[in-house]
Amino acid sequence: MIIGSAFLATGLSLIFFFPDFWLWRGVGLPVPDLLACPDLHRAYFLIQQLAHPWSRIPGIETSNNIVIEWRLLLPVLGHYLGMSPTLFFALPHVGCLATLILVAHILCKTVGRFPVVLSGALLAATCSWFFVSTSWLGYADSWLVFALVLASFADSPKTLFVTALLAPWVDERFILSLPLCLGIRVLMAPESTPATWKSLVPCAVALVGGVAPYLCIRLGAELMGIRHTTAGYFAKGFVHDVPAGRVLLGLWQCLRAGWIMAAAFFALSLRKQRTSWSLAATAGIFMSLAVNMRAAGDLSRSASAAFPLLIGGIILAAQAWPKRVLWSMPLLGLANLFLPAEHVVADFVQPVYNLRTELVLARNPPHYANPYFYYAQCSAALRHDAYQDARFDLDVAIALAPDFAEAFATRGTVLILMGQPAIALPDLDRALSLDPTLLDAHLDRAVVRENLGDLPGARTDLEDLLRLAPADWPHRESVAEHLKNLADH
Repeated sequence: MIIGSAFLATGLSLIFFFPDFWLWRGVGLPVPDLLACPDLHRAYFLIQQLAHPWSRIPGIETSNNIVIEWRLLLPVLGHYLGMSPTLFFALPHVGCLATLILVAHILCKTVGRFPVVLSGALLAATCSWFFVSTSWLGYADSWLVFALVLASFADSPKTLFVTALLAPWVDERFILSLPLCLGIRVLMAPESTPATWKSLVPCAVALVGGVAPYLCIRLGAELMGIRHTTAGYFAKGFVHDVPAGRVLLGLWQCLRAGWIMAAAFFALSLRKQRTSWSLAATAGIFMSLAVNMRAAGDLSRSASAAFPLLIGGIILAAQAWPKRVLWSMPLLGLANLFLPAEHVVADFVQPVYNLRTELVLARNPPHYANPYFYYAQCSAALRHDAYQDARFDLDVAIALAPDFAEAFATRGTVLILMGQPAIALPDLDRALSLDPTLLDAHLDRAVVRENLGDLPGARTDLEDLLRLAPADWPHRESVAEHLKNLADH
């Protein structure tokens, strides 16, 4: 039931809210329009961090991605395990599945009814943290949410300590969200007695003790001037004053229909116990959420700190209304599938499209992700003999369309014009393997092979060229004459 619910929720979510996968081939390309896409902009720096996790990343000090300087756990693991960028960028996707399995496990343990477990997993898979982790390459929000759920609901102090020890090295927002996690624990307590509060002390000590090493290392490094990440982040103005309407939209898009269960959490927990402790816990939850929202401009993503409230609300609702949740939870899950979803950032709002729309975009991408756009730019550069610019445009076109035969052939031609025939040969080979009918590629490869001393290979290319070329091809006679001369050698 647990694994099945997690996989089914993932599948349903991806049908209705599919990532911009057609953009991913542009990862790492220094093209301003591509780097401006949230799907790719952090990945550009993460590729460098993966290769050199202990070094300062060039240019990051002027970017809001400066925050990744301290998010070292995954890059260090990826570096020393020898992960390729492709495998490294899959880690947040693995985190999505792990988080859904954890949510399903908690609901199975506390509620035990399949409709509630599946609907809870579906609600989780249709929240903003899931959309960010599956689409924006390098954003490890799934692992942050995994840690927040553990911090809110795990029973073992050892588990809590290890979670708090590691989580800040994935995302320091875990520390900002600790009051929320502790507040949930207080409000989830079965009764308001001294014994109950005493039982919460080991959990609080484990969480606070776990984050202490990170805080000591980071504060020490920043106070001694080794790093200025925090001061640099705020000094650059990355925290914006945002209109109230945009903030509310960001909050809504975080959970959408899931906010009903978050509201149920407060209603049911405060009905059960209304003490100074419970009121303080409620204040701590709202304060933690407000700090998270103020700390960054990606509003719907920052609001994901509220996600454990949804889980707590489901558990309390199942205890208070065991029959009602059996039909209300599936309705909420279906509502989240059909309600529009958006990434809400201070400066823009980006819709999350369904699978069908993303497939259409993959066939007809916008110009900045269209390989034919860069191929056309290459042609314009060649008319002005700007070979370096032409090669750059062809590099981008090939990265976006690895089976673009004409781009490989043209890059081979450009490399010949730049005086690099040996480097051109693999491109010409690739072009002809993709499309053996490219006449210019055969001719260029024949020239390169002849210059490199491969006369049999040059003759083969010229023979193929004469066989493929139309009868009225204007260069037929000159090529036939040159072939005859090669045959005499």
